Amino acid sequence: MKQDCVICGQPLGFMKFKCRDGAVCKKCYRIVSQEYTQTIVDRDTSDLLAIFEKYKSQPDFDITRRINQYLLFDDPHQLICLPNNRKYSDAKLPPEFFSYRSLKSCSLVQDTIEIKGKVRKNLELKLSFDDSIERKIVLIKKPIEVNSSIYQSMNKVANQIINNLAKI
Repeated sequence: MKQDCVICGQPLGFMKFKCRDGAVCKKCYRIVSQEYTQTIVDRDTSDLLAIFEKYKSQPDFDITRRINQYLLFDDPHQLICLPNNRKYSDAKLPPEFFSYRSLKSCSLVQDTIEIKGKVRKNLELKLSFDDSIERKIVLIKKPIEVNSSIYQSMNKVANQIINNLAKI
């Protein structure tokens, strides 16, 4: 039996995403999952319709590049998306879209402590946009040893983000 998208009513093919009482097409899923940052399995149609109405007015955003799950780029439209996953943004925010021109600065913020002769640091990126908007990307929340492989790999990611943002 053919199924239709519970949001737009279009017939579903092989690409469908299940929710509690039906399924959603890929186009609608992009919106209700807030740019693929949330799952919809435990949500019913009324929840999804409310999310769809709230977020459908967001700008068209085609992911052309990404830096892990921290930052998404849309080069043709010159937009940056901060998915704002709670794990990485240190705040409960929906995904946010900023134009390349609105980015004012990106800086690495580290708190250094020394425990038993070992240097430990955390890693955060601070992004500043027009209108005094500031956002954080938390790479390492609690200070860890700077010699650890986790710190080294997250430091590379931080530098990758800074370098990519410097080029736009």
